[in-house]
Amino acid sequence: MGNYKRLGVYLGTLGAMLFWGIAFVWTKIVFEYYGPFTTLLFRLIISAIILTLYAKITRKNETVARKDWPIFLLLAFLQPFCYFIGESFGLLLVTSTLASIMIGLIPVIAPFFAYFFYREKLSVLNIFGLIISFLGFSSSLQQEVLISKHQPREYSSCCSPLCLQ
Repeated sequence: MGNYKRLGVYLGTLGAMLFWGIAFVWTKIVFEYYGPFTTLLFRLIISAIILTLYAKITRKNETVARKDWPIFLLLAFLQPFCYFIGESFGLLLVTSTLASIMIGLIPVIAPFFAYFFYREKLSVLNIFGLIISFLGFSSSLQQEVLISKHQPREYSSCCSPLCLQ
């Protein structure tokens, strides 16, 4: 791999991390002006425009067979649409810090569900990652609960079993 290509990969990765890292903070700021559904509409329109431009520029325009349209429409409804609705309404209830930590736990707890549903074995590294992640999440949640005593509505419907006082 050439140095310029490698630099492009690193810069792309850095850019993705940057935008993903500040997405929750930006979403909370946008919610001061627009609701979750309007925000979701803007996000999906902007994403569709960017992906269409990318496909045109790189000439990587894939067509979907007509017989596969129903499954793709279901996937499009469930993955970005329903996921972003849940994420948006969740952000109305918790801080952006707690939301980003919760979303960041998804790949960490995936091995647990793989073990539970598919009987895949957990490695020592998986178990270590689970322990470290849950300790970090618990610490952050504890700090958020202490801060939220001035704003009790923030956790009332989202984490109420965890926030007994």
